[in-house]
Amino acid sequence: MIRRILVLWMLALGGGLHFPVQVFALKKGGAEKAKLDLWEMPFSLRSRVREFRFRSKSVLLVGDVQLRFRPNQAEISFCAQNMVAWFAKTSSKSGSLPLKKIYAEGGILVEAPRLAIRGEKLFYHLGRDRGVIEKARLYYFGPSGRGRSTIFSNRYGEGGDVYTRWSARLFSSKKGTPFYVEARRIHLQGLLRGRRKFWAREVTLTTCEFSPPHYLVGASSMEVVQTASGDYQIYLSGVRLQLLDSPFFYLPWFYWDTFWNPFIPRVKLGSSSKFGFFSLIKFRLPRVLGARTEVYLDHYQKKGLGGGGRIRYGKRQRRLDKSFGTGFPKETFGELDFYAIYDKGVDSSGFVYPRPFRYWVRWLHRQTLPGDIRWSAEYQRFSDAGVQLEYNERQAKEGRDVESYVYFQKHFSRVGWTLLAKYRQNDYLKEIEELPRVRWYIFSLPLFDFPARIYLDGEGEGGYFRLFAANTKAPSQDVLRLNQSLELSVPFSLWDLQVRPFLYGRATAYSEGAKEKEAQLQTMMGAGVTLYLHFWRIFGGKVKHIFTPEVTYKNYFHRSLSPTSLIAVDELEQFDRRALIEMALRNQIYFPERKLLDIYIRTSYFPLAKRDNLGRDFGLVELEGVVYPWRGFVLRLWGDHFLWKKSDLGVAFDFLWNVYTARLERWNVGLQLVDVGRMGMQISYRFQERISSILSLALQAKLNRKWWFRAVYQYDFRQGRLLQQTYTVHRKLHRWILSVSFARDEGEGNTTFSVNFSPAFLFKGAKSFGGYERDVVYRRSYSTLVGLE
Repeated sequence: MIRRILVLWMLALGGGLHFPVQVFALKKGGAEKAKLDLWEMPFSLRSRVREFRFRSKSVLLVGDVQLRFRPNQAEISFCAQNMVAWFAKTSSKSGSLPLKKIYAEGGILVEAPRLAIRGEKLFYHLGRDRGVIEKARLYYFGPSGRGRSTIFSNRYGEGGDVYTRWSARLFSSKKGTPFYVEARRIHLQGLLRGRRKFWAREVTLTTCEFSPPHYLVGASSMEVVQTASGDYQIYLSGVRLQLLDSPFFYLPWFYWDTFWNPFIPRVKLGSSSKFGFFSLIKFRLPRVLGARTEVYLDHYQKKGLGGGGRIRYGKRQRRLDKSFGTGFPKETFGELDFYAIYDKGVDSSGFVYPRPFRYWVRWLHRQTLPGDIRWSAEYQRFSDAGVQLEYNERQAKEGRDVESYVYFQKHFSRVGWTLLAKYRQNDYLKEIEELPRVRWYIFSLPLFDFPARIYLDGEGEGGYFRLFAANTKAPSQDVLRLNQSLELSVPFSLWDLQVRPFLYGRATAYSEGAKEKEAQLQTMMGAGVTLYLHFWRIFGGKVKHIFTPEVTYKNYFHRSLSPTSLIAVDELEQFDRRALIEMALRNQIYFPERKLLDIYIRTSYFPLAKRDNLGRDFGLVELEGVVYPWRGFVLRLWGDHFLWKKSDLGVAFDFLWNVYTARLERWNVGLQLVDVGRMGMQISYRFQERISSILSLALQAKLNRKWWFRAVYQYDFRQGRLLQQTYTVHRKLHRWILSVSFARDEGEGNTTFSVNFSPAFLFKGAKSFGGYERDVVYRRSYSTLVGLE
């Protein structure tokens, strides 16, 4: 008795000081800070305790009450402003007092996996595992993508404001469409154990998170039953479809399974001068053996009926795991992409395809084998040379080779090897078969010290090659090639000067030559030296300046055979005698937490200009750099990798300068302005001598939470015509997206108008404008659209 009084005194003291405390289990033989249990089910109860009633064995709790259970590793919680909890009058088998039932008022929130229920009043009998909640609204979120987040971990305000922000974090727009159920009274059963069940009368269901919703489904009665997979089946009777307050359609009975939510189809309708009127539908299928499957059907007025799909299995690792050292991430990933159409029209490029049935198939598999060996395999088969450009234009313009291969790769700390077998599957392409091709590498392997340490680098290969001529029936040309190159270097320091002299040698054997059908052996020798200085200084203890000049002399002075006497397989046969001096300068400035400046400039000088560089002593001058004036702003100069993280303003340019003509062979200027959450704009101009002079404009802006648009405009001054223009308007309808697009491609003479209505989780554009800056940045992947290739 004395111990019980001590426990109650501690609880009352905690409640008076408004400290969150945990209710102690009242056990015979002493107070134990463990847990009260219900049928041996542990739980935790937290609040600011006000009163404990001895005779009724109840506790009155006030202020941010949290009652949590973890049955079968699934967390169930009851949250309210005020709660009364009753305990059993007799102890359980373990000797503790089990919790029997609860009554709560004010800001009721019941959380369970994939759903939440709000209301004003709640009574739940824990022993019978059933209860009722008044003025209730049920939220179903579908499969959670990143776990659950509760109201107590994201508290920004009081009342509805708190819950609105919490529920927004729970939504998983990539996994399904959430729905909401509202009724005056919802009966609950099976929250703690068994399958859950809910039923109510005079209910409304909607996917609109607003209250009152703009569109809804009303029903006279509803029953929701949980399935073995964790999804829910909904049974409705007396169904009426309603827009605002006006019903417009009635159904006597309706059934829905939330397992179908991710498989809602995506429909696109439109008209194109290239294809005529078209309709596209895409939908997902249930996972089989963990594979994600998409199936789509297309109908083109001028072409015909087509269809295809994509199957993905496994998980691709985006970066190496540091725990593997020089190895590869443990992964198994694959993708199968296929499409077929009975084409009764004319190819827009003028290509005459041999048969109306056109198709493509592409399969890719990547896996890490035992022994940390990376295995990749790809198979591609196309019906003709024009099918990819006609129906998959973006991939065709990326310049990917249509090839089939098997590839193995293994790396150690100082050596590595690869094995590649590439086969020709499409007769219309000029291709080189590698049956197979084995390569091995040596990376800075230390040999011995005399007088300084000598390092060995090397690369070798052996392969059987078969060369085909494009679009001809000429016989193939086969050659067996064995190549080995070695480089010895002796790096040492001479005061502050870093010196690295090296000696290079290569031997290549061929089964036959280009002119003579006899075996050929080519040898090559070279030497050089690299001089490197590293100056640095710290100013004021905050700014670090690094200045690094570098000069490299290379002279490949011996080659036994000319390139014309060899069968040209790759760039190895183009390598001839040459002497040059490469000069580079790098300038860097650092602050304690970030980089301010990094500029790199380089050029080459040819001592034997007439032999090696068409009589010109100097090569082109190249400039590459990055400037970070302040956080959130990035300026990049030259290079193929343009990427700003949350930039406000960016200016980019690159150039290649010809010192003899004093003209820029190529230059780009780009201006990027991004107001994160509101607007993104990019203006760029690209000039390349005798090739292009293109102005590109990309603009996208969010007018409000529901409307945003995007425009792309591209004009070629050299040809004096418009290249392309695209205008797209998006309207967010709660969990749905309506898109209207107009596009004109002058190069192909194609005009397209399309309308797309789909759930938000299937929408390919950004669902919130905070992610738009990734699409506006001046980067390589965006170059195919704005002409910055």
